[in-house]
Amino acid sequence: FQLIVRPFFCYSLSRTEVIFNKKIMSELITTEVSKRICQHMNEDHAEAVVLYAQFFGNLATAKAAQMLSVDSQGMDIQVENSDGVSTVRIEFEHHLQDARDAHDTLIAMLKDAKANLRELPETSAVD
Repeated sequence: FQLIVRPFFCYSLSRTEVIFNKKIMSELITTEVSKRICQHMNEDHAEAVVLYAQFFGNLATAKAAQMLSVDSQGMDIQVENSDGVSTVRIEFEHHLQDARDAHDTLIAMLKDAKANLRELPETSAVD
């Protein structure tokens, strides 16, 4: 058996599967995959989840955030700000194909949020 480890999931293949499958498709975004993604993001990348809420959720005052679920169309995030706690739905620009696509999309979104949020204070300071 060969152990395959990719972001958000891990599984094993028999020798036959390794020989006959040239390309292994990533896992579809099931409820279990969503739970693993959310747990990973909340435990290891909590600051990224806050940035998603601030930029994509238009909640600039978000102090804390927790990713609740991910599906092929978007993610639900619970956000804490000065007004209390609320849940925001953030739609993806495209329908995710699988867990690998979720990983790549979340990284791209984080880069986008960081770049744009960095620009906002400079723009406000000029006005």
